[in-house]
Amino acid sequence: MQGGGGATSAISAAADAAFDAGAVVIAANGNASQVTQVGSPAVAHKAIGVGAVDVQTLATVSQINGPAADGRTKPDIQAPTNTETASSASNTALQVFTGTSGATPYACGATALLRNWMRGSNFDIDPGQVYAQMILSGQTPFFNNTNGAGLLNLPTNGVAFFGKTSVGNGGTINIPLTIGAGNNRFDGAIWWPETAAQSHNDVDLSLIDPNGVTRHPACLSPVFLSGPGSVER
Repeated sequence: MQGGGGATSAISAAADAAFDAGAVVIAANGNASQVTQVGSPAVAHKAIGVGAVDVQTLATVSQINGPAADGRTKPDIQAPTNTETASSASNTALQVFTGTSGATPYACGATALLRNWMRGSNFDIDPGQVYAQMILSGQTPFFNNTNGAGLLNLPTNGVAFFGKTSVGNGGTINIPLTIGAGNNRFDGAIWWPETAAQSHNDVDLSLIDPNGVTRHPACLSPVFLSGPGSVER
């Protein structure tokens, strides 16, 4: 679905409540020919907004770009569009599905795969951790209001660490990782929830080697940092 009203609309509030209840919320950013601001619930504080690239050229289509009114980056990720799918014209008819609405189902499918993998034998997984994994799967070197984290490409053949923690104002959280010899690529992503009543927060992520030297961003592959639609690199 997509409506107006911004991050405090009834649809956005419902999306935030769905997240609080354990749901992953994936929504279309909107198309420039239809609306002038990021649609709701994609602009909600606890939803992932989806942009679109052409399935053949990989060029960004005419999508609505952020930021949200409070500075959060939108879209969060992109998925392919302009693909052939079923049409309502007849039982066998096909059509080309366009825009961010055509991209969102692919993002949802990718999200479902990640969510199922992350939860394993558990009944559920915190949706914010799924969001971070989605952002981690983007292919754009620099997070921005056109591409977000970029076109999704689910990671394979690696080792994943994920979890959640709380950090207070001015606080620091150390997360030690043991990396095997010969592994020279490291990607990281964080996502944190905010409510409509909160000011937008800034959380920074750094990669520090055993000697205490900060290795991000000069020496390693991209490290994504994301709040609800906002990322620093």
